[in-house]
Amino acid sequence: MAWHNFLVFLFFCSSFVIDSFGQEPVVMLKQGAVKGLRTYTETRIAINSFLGIPYVEPPLGRLRFSSPERHKGWNSTLEAYDFKPACPQILPPVSDAPSLAFPPNTSEDCLFINVWAPDAQNSGLRNYPVVVLFEGDEFVSGWPGRFPGLDLAAEGLVVVSASYRLNVFGFFYLGIKEARGNYGLLDQYLALLWVRENVAAFGGDPSSVTLLGHGAGAASALMHATSPRTTGLFHRIIAMSGTPLASWAGGQKGAASAMAASREIAKSLGCLRQNALSAMNCLRKLPADDLLQAFKKLYNGGNWSEIPLPVSDSFLPENDRYLPDDARKALTKVTVPVLLGVTSSDGIAALASINNLPQRGYQELLQFAEQVTIPGLISQMALEKKQILVKEIVRHHYLSRARDGDAEALLSQIIKLYSDAMYHAPVHETANILAQNINSPPVYVYHLENLYSIPGSDFFHQTGINSSGASYGTDLIIFMGQSILAKVLGRRWTVAEERLLIAIRRFWLNFVRQGNPTPSVYGYNSVTWRPYSPAEGNFFNLENQQMRVEPLPREGISLWNNLLPKIDSLQLETSTEKQGVPIMQGNSMSYTSTTLVLGVLSLVLGVLLVTSLLVMKRRYGRYQDNAEDAF
Repeated sequence: MAWHNFLVFLFFCSSFVIDSFGQEPVVMLKQGAVKGLRTYTETRIAINSFLGIPYVEPPLGRLRFSSPERHKGWNSTLEAYDFKPACPQILPPVSDAPSLAFPPNTSEDCLFINVWAPDAQNSGLRNYPVVVLFEGDEFVSGWPGRFPGLDLAAEGLVVVSASYRLNVFGFFYLGIKEARGNYGLLDQYLALLWVRENVAAFGGDPSSVTLLGHGAGAASALMHATSPRTTGLFHRIIAMSGTPLASWAGGQKGAASAMAASREIAKSLGCLRQNALSAMNCLRKLPADDLLQAFKKLYNGGNWSEIPLPVSDSFLPENDRYLPDDARKALTKVTVPVLLGVTSSDGIAALASINNLPQRGYQELLQFAEQVTIPGLISQMALEKKQILVKEIVRHHYLSRARDGDAEALLSQIIKLYSDAMYHAPVHETANILAQNINSPPVYVYHLENLYSIPGSDFFHQTGINSSGASYGTDLIIFMGQSILAKVLGRRWTVAEERLLIAIRRFWLNFVRQGNPTPSVYGYNSVTWRPYSPAEGNFFNLENQQMRVEPLPREGISLWNNLLPKIDSLQLETSTEKQGVPIMQGNSMSYTSTTLVLGVLSLVLGVLLVTSLLVMKRRYGRYQDNAEDAF
């Protein structure tokens, strides 16, 4: 045993060496030697960076729309100095708003891994906890080059990020083995295998891996936690603003919608054939831009769920399956601790592809909300059986709260509508499922609602929208560190901001190291972040660093998770509706059916009124408590 340990030690030491001439770090992997760069944070902490390591064979030719294959390696030393091109995607419109850098170029040859590790000379090789980042927006766009892990590695972590196939390239699906879909998730799976096999060479501990997911990456991380093939590959999950239950992750409409979208793409390109192999061969021969443009026609229609998305692959032979169960059933099988949460203005992400939205007037915004936003969300949520009634309820709940002519207030309500439906409601439903069993691993839920002195500008996308709350991506940017946030803000932090953001960051770092955001060993006696309880509905307010308990579900969350699905399932007189459109009798609808609809609507509005009064009462109670505390 002693000899074995000694040989392991020698291999470990020899796997991380310093180039004798350029003083550049070199690691020895199974694929071959990789040379990186020694870089420094703003606080002069040395970090070794390795950018653009190929982990699978390029998905070109026969490997387009195929499961990924491990990279065969290289003979000479690989110089891993720069981020590689992003995978093909639709880029948002350019504006003058502050944002993270978008990819300078794209290519189908895009599957690379990036690693940041504490410098061996200064710190010595140790088993550092590992963080693996998967990011992405609605499985449509993304690029890990936006989020360098320099500052996070300076906290004594090994940080890994990986790109994966997106949109039509990552999720084309026809329900057969030759077009199985989920290629982007399978790319991520091979990245996780790569981490298990290679992260020790960078000083990382393969037995302490946290999946850090944001947006589509968060949905992906939770999907991996439900797969029977990932046992032991990771040990904790941080899921920011994403879940498999979100409509944009395929959680509502499922495989049928993904197949219909894929067939439409193949048809528009002249590749829809009787023989599946013939159709796939046709698609593999086309230029990548043709495929992307065909996808863009679907996506720009506003029906973000009517595109190829992740699916359950239970139709495959058992040994080939990766996601055999539907999302809700699968989430009950998660066996690792999860920390998940949302920002108050997550919905800004849905507006990234809309041109000049902040410059539009009240009537134009109202038209957009009534003709695009509400119908699109109703379709995404599969609430089309009673869509007339559902549309009126949603319209009343959100749009009526903005005064006539107040464009700014109306835009704020549109953001809230997207935030509640696409992020807040599915994340809270996921938390309820994960925590439903008393023996489940702990689940921690947070809300990031505002940052006080830091304006709630659109950190992530170039929409030019300023919100009153924390925008989509704010939590990820805070966690990744000072340099990214300073780049977005265009200035250095103030002392007060630095204290607040470091305090917020501490909770996530604790979870990475201990599996608990407020472990007692750290001595934070002033605050305890308790695991989530569905009965309490408790969550942690990050900026106030306090627990909040809301026994009744929050208003918008309850609307989408409880009320609207119940309304949609009501058994009204079938003759009054045909595919969601009322049948007119003469100049009016049937008296009976009209009475039923108005009765149900009155009941619903009454429920909403009572809920609103309860919420106002609780808020007034909090206001009185705060006022008393102030004096």
